[in-house]
Amino acid sequence: MSVFMILLVIGITIPAMSLIMSFVSESLEGLFAGDGIDGAPEGGFPGDASISFLPASPIIWCAQLIVTGMSGELLTRRAALPSALVWAIALALGYVMVLLLYNGILMPLKKVRNQTSASAELTGRPAVVTEAILQGGVGAVRIEGRSGMVIYAAKSSDSRMIPQGVTVIVTGFESGRAIVTETDTRKN
Repeated sequence: MSVFMILLVIGITIPAMSLIMSFVSESLEGLFAGDGIDGAPEGGFPGDASISFLPASPIIWCAQLIVTGMSGELLTRRAALPSALVWAIALALGYVMVLLLYNGILMPLKKVRNQTSASAELTGRPAVVTEAILQGGVGAVRIEGRSGMVIYAAKSSDSRMIPQGVTVIVTGFESGRAIVTETDTRKN
């Protein structure tokens, strides 16, 4: 068995074992109730910290192993290239695939998940208009969330003008903008 085949097997085995272990831990969850055993290490799993050119995620590294192993094995069998060149091409292909997966799929999905949770968290909260919301137009509001103050573009739910400094309630989000309604105290 070649080194490339070993890389391919490792790259496939790690996610498969992770999937199996998640099923096992879910099925044993009731047995360990109250013991603090939930399958996650204290503080969560590593891998959220990443740089666009050096992703630090276990799944991404498994993809690197799979692509490197597969391309190295194919190049070894099909092309009469020196070993060092096969390694260089296989590693480069694996790295390119990692960048495409990370920047093209995983990062956009993380942004969508974060925006969805942020909008769900902020809906129903009071906000202060920081830039007047024009009639039928857009302004800005400051909302206090769990991570501190956040400023969102905003529009009025009833298309009315809302001056700066007025307290409003966030009723939802649409296209990244907060939809707000005035509190009853100013409507009179």
